[in-house]
Amino acid sequence: MVLSLVPLALALVSQFFFHMHPCELCIIQRVPYCVIIFFSLLAFVWPAKRVFLSSLIVIIHAFLINAGIAFYHVGVEKHWWVNQGCSSTLDMSSMEALKASLIAANGAHCDQVQFELLGISMAGWNFVYCIILTIFTVYCLVQYIISQKNEALK
Repeated sequence: MVLSLVPLALALVSQFFFHMHPCELCIIQRVPYCVIIFFSLLAFVWPAKRVFLSSLIVIIHAFLINAGIAFYHVGVEKHWWVNQGCSSTLDMSSMEALKASLIAANGAHCDQVQFELLGISMAGWNFVYCIILTIFTVYCLVQYIISQKNEALK
């Protein structure tokens, strides 16, 4: 749960204190963290083996989904592909079209990197973070299953 609260807190701090407004994909990347927090709390409050095991499986999938969204976001930032609803392309075919595209712009575009650390955007770091946490959570799941089998053999 804490490992999901940290990136959410960092995102909110960067948004509200450093005025880095999130794009649509940034906001979508927050949803799996909320799912992870919910299922972590569920496993903590209701510590039945079946609930714990199910929660771990959902958490693994949520990390993988978040890694996929982050990878897609990195691809949009690097212009490997275009996200039509969230790109900074302007229609300059006429003055009216330009005005309309400027009015429709929400200020934050998915293909514009607002912050980089060591040459990697926040979406890139989120991808790396989610892959590492997926591996860690799978390891925890395997260890839990092994401990349950060992306990059953006693």
